[in-house]
Amino acid sequence: MKTLFFLSFLILYQVCNAACSDLVPWARSICERFSKTLCDGHTDLYLSGYAQHVDFHDPLGENYPENQYAWGLGIGRGRMNDSGNEDMLLVMGIENSHRNAQFSMGYAWQAYWQPIDKAQWFKFGLGYTVAILQRPDIANGIPFPVILDLASLKFGNFTLYGMYIPIPKINTGMGYGNVFYFFAKYSF
Repeated sequence: MKTLFFLSFLILYQVCNAACSDLVPWARSICERFSKTLCDGHTDLYLSGYAQHVDFHDPLGENYPENQYAWGLGIGRGRMNDSGNEDMLLVMGIENSHRNAQFSMGYAWQAYWQPIDKAQWFKFGLGYTVAILQRPDIANGIPFPVILDLASLKFGNFTLYGMYIPIPKINTGMGYGNVFYFFAKYSF
């Protein structure tokens, strides 16, 4: 499964000059945004690091002792658009809360604000990510889509991201351990 995710990203990169003009308007817009990000963007290295579990049902963590250190790596392409916001395409592999490999591939968008006029190197951002996620403990390992919030602090080429991941209780008995997840990116 992990090979499929990384090969998919490489295939996308090879077809970055795809003809988008034949698509319906909404699909053309997405195609052009992805194509510009892949072809004209910069390369990003992602480092995954920490997952703070917020367990509303098991406050002492007695039922599910989770791994807080979600170590992992990712690679992507990012591009600042004309408005100063960023489009990103990325793949990541991390060690999840249960110490299993977790893979994701997706798109992220961040709007950035510069709170201090004279400090152009510092910005904060808010946005979202749409991804395909694969976990062995959810849906029998079948990849599934997610849409999540994304916040950031950007220091020049280095960005620290945070997101809240609610874990819905589906017929799997899960639902414990909503997560604040943190990772970083360095743009080359």
